[in-house]
Amino acid sequence: MIATALFRQLLCLAIMLNLFNEGLAAQGEQDCMFNSQNKTFTVKGVDFTMIAVDGGTFQMGSDSPSAQLDQKPLHEVTLSDFFIGETEVTQALWTAVTGQNPSEFKSLENPVDSVTKNEAKRFSEKLDTLMHSLKLLPEQWHIVLPTEAEWEYAAKGGRLSRGYRYSGSDAIDSVAWTRNNSDLKTHRVASKKPNELGLFDMSGNVWEWVEDDYYPYFPQAVHDPLIKNSTKSQAIKRGGSWYYSQTHRFEPSYRYPYYKDVTDSSIGLRLVLRQCKDIHK
Repeated sequence: MIATALFRQLLCLAIMLNLFNEGLAAQGEQDCMFNSQNKTFTVKGVDFTMIAVDGGTFQMGSDSPSAQLDQKPLHEVTLSDFFIGETEVTQALWTAVTGQNPSEFKSLENPVDSVTKNEAKRFSEKLDTLMHSLKLLPEQWHIVLPTEAEWEYAAKGGRLSRGYRYSGSDAIDSVAWTRNNSDLKTHRVASKKPNELGLFDMSGNVWEWVEDDYYPYFPQAVHDPLIKNSTKSQAIKRGGSWYYSQTHRFEPSYRYPYYKDVTDSSIGLRLVLRQCKDIHK
């Protein structure tokens, strides 16, 4: 009798372990499949696309004699795979998620503008929660702001980079809305040429907040870096905007420190979708 009961317990344990392993395998297969191609989502009637970016190693920053001091030193960064928004967050998506539109240049197809870093982060958190409640994302995938390294890698074209001066071209007017061609306002997203990854407006239209706090670079090679410093009141915006004419501001390596609770009509955001356990910390 004791032997029979023990056998039954062992059999039940074996069945449970098998089901658990099958579940892990299924989750792994789901995550692998999820990470294999671009994704278009619909949230409250608004479509937006996230572009799959294969991770890799690149040189972050600039060693150009004309580069700003905080763009140096040039250093090696290795990134894991991620997704990044095909376009800047539109007013249509922001309004659908928040019920409000803070933009000065109101048009639903234009990038949202006039958002602070703190507001951009809260928006990413709210959208992430909403997409999980709608079962649009696997458990370990989250909507966040891009790290500074992810943003620069994507702006430079990732593994497909051709070494352009701006994001997608050496001719600034073909890829960027600037002070010289914008009539001093934002424009519909994706109305200029995309870069090598198929990303629009990585140079120009509006500045884009990144997750990192502002901090000097170090020469050491790093993997998936994210600089967070609670004592820092400044974050970083990237990419240039319709307001500026100085061409160096539109280069992928250019950094612009800015206060987290301050904004203007030249600042918006772009989102990243990343597989991670600890989020919004």
